[in-house]
Amino acid sequence: MSNTALRTEDFSGIDTLATPATVELLGSELLEGMILVDELGCPAAGLDHQVGRAAHGARRWLIADLDRGGWSETSIGLKVRVRVIAR
Repeated sequence: MSNTALRTEDFSGIDTLATPATVELLGSELLEGMILVDELGCPAAGLDHQVGRAAHGARRWLIADLDRGGWSETSIGLKVRVRVIAR
């Protein structure tokens, strides 16, 4: 298993029913192009780009919803642990 996160420029080919290898990162380590997984380990959202900082030590991201399609904004705390697809 890799300990390096996958980064991509295109979220369209991601299989949302797959359970790929993952790596855990802090919110402060997230970068554009990484893919967040849900509690079952399936790809759920792609990090497109940061849209600023939120209150209380968090960053705001524009994310691609891989299940339903479309875009939304979300805040992720800098010290929160999240799982992303590994390379």
